[in-house]
Amino acid sequence: MATYEHELTRIQLERNSARKKLDKKLEKTAMDWYFVGVDFGQVRDYTAIAVIERVELVGEFDYAVRAHRKETALRLRYLERIALGTSFPEVVDRVVAVTGNKKLAGRCHLPVDGTCVGRPVVDMLRNARPRGILMPVTVTCGQREGWGDGFYTVPKCNGSRYSPAPFSRYPPLRFSHSCLAM
Repeated sequence: MATYEHELTRIQLERNSARKKLDKKLEKTAMDWYFVGVDFGQVRDYTAIAVIERVELVGEFDYAVRAHRKETALRLRYLERIALGTSFPEVVDRVVAVTGNKKLAGRCHLPVDGTCVGRPVVDMLRNARPRGILMPVTVTCGQREGWGDGFYTVPKCNGSRYSPAPFSRYPPLRFSHSCLAM
């Protein structure tokens, strides 16, 4: 009986040690940002709002540089599909409300679709002053990213990988276990 209790205690200690290591790895730094992406729909397309959290995690200790390695993670925190037929002023109000959330306000980038119908809606967003850094994006058939006339331009595909250019340098997107209340 004493051996069984000893073995059970050893297993519990190992589990606690593993939990502590995981908790340490999941510690966040102060460099967390949110991306509130908006794709404006037209008559037959839905408008979508997605909130992605960019988190810098504390990784393993690197003795060569005497610091912890930084690991970056992207997590989908919120996704909304706005009903068909919703007017653009209502959509703009909804985007401003999402960026005004207390967790996001002042800590978010707002990349929005500025292609086609998006240009006048981007002007409406600028006038509404969302609580984030507005980043209007126009998707082109060009070869490289750029900036001009107040819009970022990104190629439809990036090389042979066929991945959206702005996200090619980020880690894979993960679904979060907890959602933001909007």
